[in-house]
Amino acid sequence: MIKFVQIIIFSILINSCINSADVKPVTKQKCIQWAYKSFKGLPKESNYFKKFCSDYNLEEIQKKCKEGLNKLILGKDSNFLIKNYGQDIMSCFTENDLSKFLIQKK
Repeated sequence: MIKFVQIIIFSILINSCINSADVKPVTKQKCIQWAYKSFKGLPKESNYFKKFCSDYNLEEIQKKCKEGLNKLILGKDSNFLIKNYGQDIMSCFTENDLSKFLIQKK
């Protein structure tokens, strides 16, 4: 029984070493996607963003999302947000944020 447990543990260690060798470098574009999803509060993407994207300076995305969310809560419409922050600002918000706070003006 002890040998069986040792074999299982050994195979898990070997497998994890092989999988860690396959890690590919993360692109800045992927980190940007994770930054938006991190702001939304998605745990998996937040973890990836913290773990793999420290080489890129992406704090401006988090700042832009925070400012945009504040404007959204204060009643600004999507045209105002896109005009002032760019089309990507809409990636900062969850469906719940948009349904609660977004006012569509024509």
